Amino acid sequence: MSEAISIAVSLLALVLSAVTAWLTLIRRGTVRMSQPTTVFLGYESSGSLPKAVVETLLFSTSYRGHIVESMYLTVTAPGVAHAFDNWTYLDDDVARTAGVFVGREGTQVQHHFYFNKKQKEFKVEPGRATIRVFARIVNRKKPILLFQFGLHISQDLAGKLNSKTASVYFNWSAASQEYSEEQRLGPNLEGPLAA
Repeated sequence: MSEAISIAVSLLALVLSAVTAWLTLIRRGTVRMSQPTTVFLGYESSGSLPKAVVETLLFSTSYRGHIVESMYLTVTAPGVAHAFDNWTYLDDDVARTAGVFVGREGTQVQHHFYFNKKQKEFKVEPGRATIRVFARIVNRKKPILLFQFGLHISQDLAGKLNSKTASVYFNWSAASQEYSEEQRLGPNLEGPLAA
């Protein structure tokens, strides 16, 4: 009887060890992104290229973590699709252009995405615009979609963005589960995400 109990306890310990090893050492997991709290769309200054800024938390679903080597953002709306593929991020007010390590505890930074100047001119149509954020992870062949969300662009805002006379901040409301336009800035921008 005691021999059977010893074997059962040993098997249980072996199973638990195998599960722990899989969760901590073997499982690759992936990188995820939390709901962005603030989104900036517009221009740093008069005559500059358009940019988008997303403030969010990146985290790994595995114990080992991941290295994000690059990120990019797309803006799509009826009749338009734009890529913002020049990525930097602010870490302790220092702009970094290399990759970032993302562990399971998360990495909270401002992600700045600059418009690719090889594209046609940046134009925004009124209506619903879909923002998608992608990341390239080291040792993965294809980029992964981290997050997708929508923004409502009014006729007035689209005109000002297209004429480069305004930029805008959108803030996420947890209560209403949508983004609201919080602040518009003129061509000489001042604001927490505009740096």
